[in-house]
Amino acid sequence: MQLLANPGYDPKMEMLASFDPSNFDVQDCELTLDELTHHWGRIWAPFSGFELATREDKTVLVGAIFSAVLRQVLPTCPAFAFDAPMQGSGKTLLAETISVIGTAKKPSAVAPSRGDYDDEFRKRLMAIFLNGTKVCNFDNIVGNFDSPSLAGALTSETYEDRILGKSKTGRILNKTLFLFTGNNMQFVGDMSRRVLKARLCPKNDRVSERVFEFDPTERALEMRCEIISSVISVVNHWKHSGMVRVPGSMTSFGDWDRLVRQPIAYLGESLPETGLGDLLAISVDQQSHSGDKEALIALLKSLAAVLGIDTRFRASKALQAMHDQSSKIGQSLLADAVYAFISREKLQSSQHLGNLLKQFIDRNVEGLVLRARLQSGSNIYWVELNENSHRESIELMRQRSYSSALVDGDKIVSLPSIPRKTP
Repeated sequence: MQLLANPGYDPKMEMLASFDPSNFDVQDCELTLDELTHHWGRIWAPFSGFELATREDKTVLVGAIFSAVLRQVLPTCPAFAFDAPMQGSGKTLLAETISVIGTAKKPSAVAPSRGDYDDEFRKRLMAIFLNGTKVCNFDNIVGNFDSPSLAGALTSETYEDRILGKSKTGRILNKTLFLFTGNNMQFVGDMSRRVLKARLCPKNDRVSERVFEFDPTERALEMRCEIISSVISVVNHWKHSGMVRVPGSMTSFGDWDRLVRQPIAYLGESLPETGLGDLLAISVDQQSHSGDKEALIALLKSLAAVLGIDTRFRASKALQAMHDQSSKIGQSLLADAVYAFISREKLQSSQHLGNLLKQFIDRNVEGLVLRARLQSGSNIYWVELNENSHRESIELMRQRSYSSALVDGDKIVSLPSIPRKTP
């Protein structure tokens, strides 16, 4: 980790910087508590008027601020969503304030496409990257949202697709910070692991009568250089303090984890009054409460019932089980659970089913976990049951699927019971 402190081209970092150093007062040292408090006050100054629901929501917002400052040097970066129970809560204003810090202007506001029409979203993404958009806000999201194209783009430093109006493919750097605003949003599929959501919750229901003591975007613009300096100073403070790390890692966002998540967690430990926590813990908790939680539980339970707990299988075997005519009930159980995520028309091969299963590897939902191991070029999957809460219902599903027996010609073979795991 190195600080680019002077304008011009740095051959070691392979970066060209154009800025006036006199506008910034970055500190590249370990800070005193008074200095750290000073920098925190500057970072939070434009956002003090927003009413966030919890301390976790505040941490997500600070993650977005740090990301806005550092996005251009990060290979990958999660998206951030700002949610509220009603219109007029300040979501769009919040997104605009974050964008002003990162770009000195309000973000491009893009109306969302249909969540089930990813081809349209894919085309929009290419246009966004070609335009060099630094901050993009998808505004007025309602209900569940999923986009495999955007989920893939968020974890890739480059984006490749056909250029609109031309018969050639383009590959371009992805340096865009994506924001979402909407009411009662839920992110499903891979998006639930790649979006951090903060919720605004105004104390007064009559939001139309609320007046900010100052304009957050104007204050952000006035203090922009100070805020950028303070964010970088906090990161440098973490570096010079021994780079103390909280456990775990946001594996899809390695550099972001190092330059955003870890310094914020250290800032929260150093200044408890900030209320800041660990963004990874918040992400894991949000995933467990995402809009597809119940559907995922149904999928993992049906896989365990039809194929067995801790039983290794490939996607091709699961697809065969869906189409197995020897057990119409079992076929229906698994097929219904799969079709909750992917339409019958789009499920044309075991590869399509494998792509679906990959989204849920190692995600723990009420003790059910889908594990995977790469073998001979493809994944082998199995369902672990770490708690007994769903064991009885899986056993009942298993009995329903096969009527407590497998019939092989005239011979009836009883099903073995699922071994009970000792707590």
